[in-house]
Amino acid sequence: MKKEKGFTLIEIVIALGILVIGVVGLMQVFPVGLQASNMSGIKSDAALLAQKLLDEAKLMGVDHIPQSVQEGRFTCAFSKEEVTLEGSTLNEPHLHTPYKISLTMHWTERRRLRSETFVTYMLE
Repeated sequence: MKKEKGFTLIEIVIALGILVIGVVGLMQVFPVGLQASNMSGIKSDAALLAQKLLDEAKLMGVDHIPQSVQEGRFTCAFSKEEVTLEGSTLNEPHLHTPYKISLTMHWTERRRLRSETFVTYMLE
């Protein structure tokens, strides 16, 4: 009886089983990567919009900053507070008053409310 070269049926079935397990494992990684990519894209959009709105707020001046703004998927809420710097010459009456301007961006992602806060400082 002569020995033939090749694979037996059981070897092929085992190899295909291992291959299927590997492919299924890789397929489960793709949705996680897509979700992370989508989330980072939304956060980038929020950061760009926040930069634009904070720049506009600096141009308008402290007294003209709106309470909130709706821009596309984002609801943006401003807050301002006077900053006191003890021992600083900025608190002299003849100089401008420093303000901390906060902008909180809210949006819905996958039925969950998300938010990011961006902060800048400006002089009145």
